[in-house]
Amino acid sequence: QKPKFLESLIAKFEYKESGDARTTFQILLEMYNQPNQDPTLSHKLKSDLYALKAEIDLKCLNSESEGRCDLKDFDGNLYIRLDSGKYKAAKKYRPYQLHER
Repeated sequence: QKPKFLESLIAKFEYKESGDARTTFQILLEMYNQPNQDPTLSHKLKSDLYALKAEIDLKCLNSESEGRCDLKDFDGNLYIRLDSGKYKAAKKYRPYQLHER
C-alpha cells in the first residue's frame, strides 16, 4: 500500500517541472475533497491549497488585472489592499515549493 502523502508529493514534483499553479491547485483540491481523508494529510493539503491560491490570486491582483482576479483566499477571507495599492494575504503562508537540500 502506498503512503497517503505520495500523491501530494508527486503533485509537488510536477509543479516544480511545469510551474502550472492552476493545474496543481485542481489536483490538490480533488485530493483534499476525497472522503475519509487522513487528518494530517488534510491539514497539509489545506496549507498547500492556501499557498497556491494566494500565489495565483496575488500575482493576478498585483499585476493590475484586478477585474479578473479572485479577491478571497482559500479560507474565504478578503485579500488586504495596502496603502501602496498592492495586495497581500490575510494570513502568513509558506510559498508552495519543493524543499530540497
